[in-house]
Amino acid sequence: MFSFQIDICDPSKRFGREVPKRARQLPLLAYSILAFSSRHQVMITGIDDEKSEEYHSHALRILIPILDDPMSSLDENLLAAAVLLRLYEEMCDVDIGTHLIGCARLWNNIPDFIAEGGLSEAASWILLRQNLHISLIKGEPMQVDLNKYRRSRSFIETTDEDFANRIILICCQVLETFFGPGAQPDYEAWVHLGKEVALWHDSIPAHYHPYHSDMEGGSAGVKSAFPVVWMMNPARGECIEYLLSEENNLCFGSYGIPALLSSSHPAAYL
Repeated sequence: MFSFQIDICDPSKRFGREVPKRARQLPLLAYSILAFSSRHQVMITGIDDEKSEEYHSHALRILIPILDDPMSSLDENLLAAAVLLRLYEEMCDVDIGTHLIGCARLWNNIPDFIAEGGLSEAASWILLRQNLHISLIKGEPMQVDLNKYRRSRSFIETTDEDFANRIILICCQVLETFFGPGAQPDYEAWVHLGKEVALWHDSIPAHYHPYHSDMEGGSAGVKSAFPVVWMMNPARGECIEYLLSEENNLCFGSYGIPALLSSSHPAAYL
């Protein structure tokens, strides 16, 4: 149930299929799942209890000694647990970002996480989206090394989810250009990013076009300020969301970019 959004950009749905199996033998994963899912349940029902905090505390008792031990094995199971604990943290009343920082440090210190494939790669892309959201909302620099993501298989494979991951990375590059340390982007930087977006758009297959779109925003006789768009795969909808976000950011960044992007504008695409 909870894995639908987590696995939206993973064609193998590893957090929904693989992580629960591993949690039977790995208490850290088990408590991380329980902390996240029970916190989600609190948000849905509005009925607060102490279970989610209790599970979170159990997870930390296991996690902290591992991170403090330089001889510990920092593997994909640890990264997956850290990502789940960040998901828990996102739903807390006050998001202090402890797990976001911890995830980024862990990921940056292990050079091969993204290239290993499997659960490592799936967790890496979730971590990137978590960083993207904070950067976009708070105007903060990205905390992960974006260059390492170029080693992902998403730049070789051609599933809907892989195309989504590619546009998400470009969106992160736009935000890094805005908010990175000492960022002073010039016109050439914006032109390069605009071309990246255009190249991505030109590479997507024909089936990415919506199954149905209503630009008037009417559905079942109910008018809306937003268009109604039906996509055949959630990952394709994710692509449109990030494409819109990128084009807005690029338009803010340089007055010349809108003309550059006109051929791939979502309105024409839909």
